[in-house]
Amino acid sequence: MSPLSIRRCILRVLAQNKPYAVPQESLLAEVNRLVRPALTHGDLVKHLAWLKAQDMAGFKADALAPDDADARTWFVKEAGEVALNS
Repeated sequence: MSPLSIRRCILRVLAQNKPYAVPQESLLAEVNRLVRPALTHGDLVKHLAWLKAQDMAGFKADALAPDDADARTWFVKEAGEVALNS
């Protein structure tokens, strides 16, 4: 799949779970249920970084492990919802 399709899929999963933030591990499992070929953890991190840089997605750090990137929970931002609806 193209990067655009993958990013839309990630945003769709995050939007479906709004107002809750999705743990990164759960996000990877759900996205891999929808895309082929399946994403690796590194692929997901790359796409999430792009979405964050575009202010379409954000994360909440885990209170007990604030420096652990894998413990983050992700959510869709307004710009991500606008991109999904355009």
